[in-house]
Amino acid sequence: MMFRVMPFEPLMELLYHGLYLGIFIVRSRNFKCSLTNAKKSFYRSANAIFGKIGRIAPEETILELISSKCIPVLIYGLEACPLLKSDLSSLDFVVNRFFMKLFRTNSIDIVKQCQYHFGFPFILTTYSLAIHHLWH
Repeated sequence: MMFRVMPFEPLMELLYHGLYLGIFIVRSRNFKCSLTNAKKSFYRSANAIFGKIGRIAPEETILELISSKCIPVLIYGLEACPLLKSDLSSLDFVVNRFFMKLFRTNSIDIVKQCQYHFGFPFILTTYSLAIHHLWH
């Protein structure tokens, strides 16, 4: 009995990424997840909150809503993905840009101070806790 092996290259060209349980998996040599859709979802939900309440509500209220509604959208399923430092920086950039918009500043030092004083979770800390809870 002889089997004929067909090349799967044309099929693989079509599969650049796939969605599984809300996580976009990218075709790569190593297991890799795409963060693009998570960032889009964060921006969508943060802009919806900011668009509804605008600058009427205090910053504490806006940040509490962002922390409880938008950050989970951003970090959903990331503990299953091995993230590089550049990936974490990319996620941190998304949050920093929202703080820049909220506090009308372009200074990253002011943003970091605001995150610290308002007790806003840093992405690296949140990711580390998620990984820790996954493996322990």
